[in-house]
Amino acid sequence: MSEKQFRIVSMKGSNFMKLEAFDVEFPKDQTAFTIGGKNGAGKSSFLTAMAVLFGGMDFAPEMPVRNGAERAELTGVLEEVATGEQLIARRYITKDGKHAFELKSASGYKHSSPMELLKSMCGDANVR
Repeated sequence: MSEKQFRIVSMKGSNFMKLEAFDVEFPKDQTAFTIGGKNGAGKSSFLTAMAVLFGGMDFAPEMPVRNGAERAELTGVLEEVATGEQLIARRYITKDGKHAFELKSASGYKHSSPMELLKSMCGDANVR
């Protein structure tokens, strides 16, 4: 039996590290992309946001919420390659360190163990 394959469709966030806001769509016909920009533009913040959203808080820096903000929010859309079924992942982090993660289907079904489901989808990937 083959494992399901997922791709990241889009990702957006607010108040994460240096980033006030970002909204990125990943083209369906591309398997790689380039992140470019000047020093201090937020390239590392974006990659860290991706790791925290899909990998868990073990990847979060000591102060993940942007200076002056109350909370950070990260959202990503995953799509199963074979079926096109989409899952929406959301992670909220407050400046006092509280955090929550949820994973919903596009139809609104909220998974009761979202990190366990994400781990099962990612196989041997280091998801925590």
